[in-house]
Amino acid sequence: MTITLRQLEIFIAVVEEQQVTRASERLFLTQSAVSLALSELENQLGGPLFDRDKRSLNLNDRGRYLLPLCRETISKADNIYTLMNEKEGNIAGALNIVASSTIGNYVLPSLASAFKTLYPYTYISVKILNTRLAEQLIIERKVDLGLSRVKSAMSRLELLHGLKTNWLLSLTRTMLCPHSINSILPGT
Repeated sequence: MTITLRQLEIFIAVVEEQQVTRASERLFLTQSAVSLALSELENQLGGPLFDRDKRSLNLNDRGRYLLPLCRETISKADNIYTLMNEKEGNIAGALNIVASSTIGNYVLPSLASAFKTLYPYTYISVKILNTRLAEQLIIERKVDLGLSRVKSAMSRLELLHGLKTNWLLSLTRTMLCPHSINSILPGT
């Protein structure tokens, strides 16, 4: 029995997206590849991880038990990758971003492109949601960074100004507003 990190990533994506179709889009895989990976994982683990309905997947008890273990395993694997690359002087790792619609569609693509140019060993995952849902994901620590065009109404979130280029890898529970975004672009 060999469980792969990719199978665990697919499992997590299906749980978070609550649909194979959306998970496949998020992971840039075909639906059949996602379904096959889930099926193989369930076979390797000796039983189903979801209760399947006509068009929905709901985690069963086994799946709920497995989910935090998968997240911990993926996090540890990301840490190994990051530590090994940092010894070579490279900044590496995964950055999970949530953005409001306007920022996510019009500002974030150029920011992400500039960041990937500066730090090619990083992986950026983006979710575009309304501000309230974005804030909730940050509070629940399900993402590393949130970008919004409006100031947070939630007092538990910190608003940062005047950040420099290497801030992205270490921020948690933070929302940024447009006036602070210019400061993260290289050369600004």
